[in-house]
Amino acid sequence: MKYLLLILLVGGSLCSSVAQDIYSSNLVVYTEDGQKFYLFLNGVRQNVLPEKLIKVTSIPLFDVNVRVVYEDTMLKAVYKKGVVVQDDRGQDLEVRYHVTTSPEKIKSLVLAISMPKLVAPDPPADMMVVPFNNKIMPHIITHPLKSSTEGIKPE
Repeated sequence: MKYLLLILLVGGSLCSSVAQDIYSSNLVVYTEDGQKFYLFLNGVRQNVLPEKLIKVTSIPLFDVNVRVVYEDTMLKAVYKKGVVVQDDRGQDLEVRYHVTTSPEKIKSLVLAISMPKLVAPDPPADMMVVPFNNKIMPHIITHPLKSSTEGIKPE
């Protein structure tokens, strides 16, 4: 019985020291043009409703694959593999990416800034802040957004 208790205590202390080494960085993604989107990290959707500015907190990984799927299905999704959210010394970061459009109308995810998590500014009021999600959410229902000129008869 004493040995079992000793094993449980040693095992518990090892688990807690490993848990302290888990990463917990933040990733902020936003669109320059204000288009609302769903954010996927490693294939798992992070936000319930589409937003134009999203912060995912407590990411327990060194890097993630990022996909931005627009609310407007007429816009092509943007994908970036291996987005690093941790520095090589294991320091938690807040990494910010924005979706930009090239002159050729090609959208891409570009690093805006990376800073230690401890010095990151507080999120603005219009930022959707969600904890990292690794559980599959229900499917989203998407549709092409109507253009502002649709339904107007020419004179």
